Amino acid sequence: MKLEEILDAWKIDAKIDEAAVDKESLAIPQLHHKYLKMFTRENLLLKKMRATHDQLVLNKQEYYSGRMCQEDLDTFGWHPFPHRVIKQDIPRYLDGDDEIIASRLKNDYQREKVDAIKSIMSTINNRSFHINNFINWQKFLSGI
Repeated sequence: MKLEEILDAWKIDAKIDEAAVDKESLAIPQLHHKYLKMFTRENLLLKKMRATHDQLVLNKQEYYSGRMCQEDLDTFGWHPFPHRVIKQDIPRYLDGDDEIIASRLKNDYQREKVDAIKSIMSTINNRSFHINNFINWQKFLSGI
């Protein structure tokens, strides 16, 4: 699921029908379930992506240090690195590696999705307070 799809779904779900606050109050558990399901799926995907990223970083460290065997190079479709890199310079090469950058950006995007869903769930958890405030405001306007 894309971040834009999550935000579009929330744009629809965030609306509270002022004429049916009783139904809106009863719908809170269903909304929570919907976004909890999304959160769980996206958070597990983030954890998997982090593990894949960590494995890529480890493989690239082996690659840049010159310790990767030809069989592993063939597996990844990489050619032997043509330069000798000293241990302290390897982090610079890792930071500039296109595959690691792409992996990091995917992880960051996934983190944004997880954070957005967390924020939505927080709002859902407070939804009953918003509904209660609306009811109290209506009572005040009616002079009750």
